[in-house]
Amino acid sequence: MDIERKLYDAAVDLIKTRYHTGWGGAAAMYTKGGRILTSIAPEVLGDATNLCIERFAEWSFWVEVKKEQHLG
Repeated sequence: MDIERKLYDAAVDLIKTRYHTGWGGAAAMYTKGGRILTSIAPEVLGDATNLCIERFAEWSFWVEVKKEQHLG
């Protein structure tokens, strides 16, 4: 299976798990180490604190990078 399909499937699986009814959005990113990181945009109190879905996947990516640097 190609990487685009794996990313798509990971995002769809997260949407189905997280949003049982209605609309949902998810992002998926592929790391150099071959991991797929997914995220959703959490609910916020106001638009001033809102971030895009991709920002949380990017944050997860950098957390993983730091872990790999320290552990590996």
